[in-house]
Amino acid sequence: MTPWPNPCAAANPAGASRLQPLRPVRRVAALGSSLPLSCAMDANLPIGLGYWRSDEEPGFPDPQSLVRPDWLPSESLDTLVRYLRTAPLFSSFWGHSYCRFHCGADHLAMGSHEYWDGVWFWPEGLAHYIERHHVCLPDDFVRHALSDPLPVALQSPDPRKRKRDWNYWIEWSTRFQIQ
Repeated sequence: MTPWPNPCAAANPAGASRLQPLRPVRRVAALGSSLPLSCAMDANLPIGLGYWRSDEEPGFPDPQSLVRPDWLPSESLDTLVRYLRTAPLFSSFWGHSYCRFHCGADHLAMGSHEYWDGVWFWPEGLAHYIERHHVCLPDDFVRHALSDPLPVALQSPDPRKRKRDWNYWIEWSTRFQIQ
């Protein structure tokens, strides 16, 4: 597997003023091995990935900038897609998402939920981007997903306390995007 650039070396991207300043290195013990995720804001917040640029979130990446055909062997890709689709529910929303590639994917298939594994969280439609459009994800997450089984009895956080960490995703995608 190709090692991805260190996303944490860059400063927050322009337009991301809602983000907190970067904090010192965080170790995520839940990953089974201690991975440095120095972009994390708070050691207790789940780390988001797979969210796309919008008027409300200009710091998020465009998925087109993360397309890498054959970035993962097909067996690993199948395992990753299964992991993304079978994780416990994190949150639900009223509306459905849509494919940012405008490929005609059904809005219902793109979903209205978020899933998580106790460390990372992602939108329901992320598996579609990986499987159909060859969008790549951070190596830290891929290693985690391919090596650790999903927790069976994971509880979704209390909705009133469901805060999120976006720094890692924004930093990684900023460094990784096609220039």
